[in-house]
Amino acid sequence: MDNSHLIIILKTLNKKEFKDFGLFLTSPIFNREKVFINFFDYLKKKFPDFSENDVTKEKIYSALYPGKKYNDSMMRKLISEFTRLAEDYISLMIYNQNHFEKNNNLLKYFRRHGLIKHFAKRKEKNEQTLDNMIYKNETYFINKYITEDETRRLNQSLKNKAHYFKNNFEVISESLTIASIINILKINMHTINYEKNYFGSKLSLSLFDEIDNYLSKNKEKYENIIYIKFYYNCFKLLQTEEEKYYFELKDILEKELNKLLPKNKSGLFSVMGNYCYLRVMHGDLNYIKEQFFIYKTNIESEFYKQQQNYLPHILYLNTMILGLESGETKWVENFVERKIDELNLEVRENLKNFSYSLINLHKKNYDKALEYSVIIQTNDVGLKHQIKSLMLKIYFEKNDADGFYSHIDSYRHFISNDKLISDDNKKMFSNYINYSKKLFDIKQLEDNFDKEFQLKKIKDEIINNKFMINKSWLLNRFTEMESGNPRKNILTREKRDD
Repeated sequence: MDNSHLIIILKTLNKKEFKDFGLFLTSPIFNREKVFINFFDYLKKKFPDFSENDVTKEKIYSALYPGKKYNDSMMRKLISEFTRLAEDYISLMIYNQNHFEKNNNLLKYFRRHGLIKHFAKRKEKNEQTLDNMIYKNETYFINKYITEDETRRLNQSLKNKAHYFKNNFEVISESLTIASIINILKINMHTINYEKNYFGSKLSLSLFDEIDNYLSKNKEKYENIIYIKFYYNCFKLLQTEEEKYYFELKDILEKELNKLLPKNKSGLFSVMGNYCYLRVMHGDLNYIKEQFFIYKTNIESEFYKQQQNYLPHILYLNTMILGLESGETKWVENFVERKIDELNLEVRENLKNFSYSLINLHKKNYDKALEYSVIIQTNDVGLKHQIKSLMLKIYFEKNDADGFYSHIDSYRHFISNDKLISDDNKKMFSNYINYSKKLFDIKQLEDNFDKEFQLKKIKDEIINNKFMINKSWLLNRFTEMESGNPRKNILTREKRDD
């Protein structure tokens, strides 16, 4: 029974939920058969693992009917009915967690039975709950609509006008309109995101052009509805890749982040971060600072703590790398000291040394950077690649030809022998190494005319190559080499003299 529908469901319950399921079974409203209480008592001893050897149909049947011959047909019926009871319990549990659904159903009940005072109290409670809601998303507006619409329905049924409640037809209409717009925008945003990342061909979008036109004509009316603004600009950024929508989202990030649910904050960080990454991959290095701003906001708002009780090492590394590439060395040093202890213990010491190595690289303390990098000992394949990449950068910046060429040879063998990474990732690592070598080769040239020619040739290749890690670092090295080329400086001065 280990993979049965019943056991799979029961394994999703926590200790309290499983205990409450037992109480559910003892209520005659939901169950009047003692055999199912006994069924639960047997399974309770096996919770939460439900070992395959302990929960066989034969053993359960023997516990329920001692001394009787096993009857598979009866046992299947028992399992089917017990599964139905488990599903009924889960439905009730979910219902009890949805306070609005409970309140709305009570409003309907009181309205249908003409219980005016009861209706008035429940309506007031609904309105207080709505007023106290922090997140004004589609749930807020749909429940506002239901509350007001139930009031309208009650008024229609009342014969005594003295008992009338205030009819607010405008609120009914607007609440339903806003809830619908938010839902359609949300669905369209997820559709286009799925289309871009997984599907390939174009998917049908629901009423987006109509809503786009409607919002354009009624901008002032809806521009302060945070969830319309959030979903609309996410969708438009994904659809058009125009940066004006990025900056609309940035405005939310800076001023209204606390008005979004945690899952929507995560979506905002993701949509904005992916856009910045694409801009950098297309050669717009100004967006490195925008990337850093997004990561910095995540760290300083401590949003990551809402998702897990430690600082994920990928978030830590990306924040540090982007901060250094943005010239925020002091902030990064402070960040490392403040946050290093929030990393998981097993990665903490290695990432501390990695951090110090990277910081010293950016401070041009190349020997110190190399010292910290060589003492890192790890079995983590991802971190090994990070260390290899870091050492490549150190030798490159140090202009150590022997060290650089020896290291890239070692790095190539490391990638070739790594059986755990995909062919696409191998291609990305290899392109990074190859273009690093090409730039280093150009660095060694003594003829400035030749340097200029080779640099022009390589820039577009780097920008247009879609399979490459550390593209921003390579482009920054290109920019430094180009600006440091005496031939380019002479031409620039001659142009100014003219």
